[in-house]
This record gives sequence, C-alpha cells and structure tokens, in this order.
Amino acid sequence: MKLLQWLLIPGLICLTACAPETSRPHTVAGLCPEPVAYGPDFQQQLADEFEALPVDHTALWQAMMDYGRLRAALRVC
Repeated sequence: MKLLQWLLIPGLICLTACAPETSRPHTVAGLCPEPVAYGPDFQQQLADEFEALPVDHTALWQAMMDYGRLRAALRVC
C-alpha cells in the first residue's frame, strides 16, 4: 500500500502542475456583436429615404428587411 501511495503522489503533483494558470474561471466574451445604435434623427432620415425608394427595388427592400430581422435577433442574443 505504501508503494501505491508513493506512486500516486507524483502523479497528482504532475496533474496539478498542468492546471491552467491558477485554475480560476475566465470571463467569457460575448459571441454576439453589439448592434450599432442609431439616433432618432438618423432613424427618421433612414425611414424617409426607405419609403422614397421605388417599389421595383425588391432586392433592396428584401435586404433592408433582412437587416431589420438581424438587428432584432442581435438585441435578443
């Protein structure tokens, strides 16, 4: 039994020596980017310009709607 203890002690020392730094948890950075905050004046200007677009620009309309959904998802994330 003493031999087993003498074999286990160096093994335990080696395991604790391999512990990262001081073994305390690190802060986890958020994986979701923060959406850009737009002021009310800019939002109004953007809405006016968006409404002034011709209806036949469906690709641009679709991209803007997708961007809006993305911003909403980022707020939740």
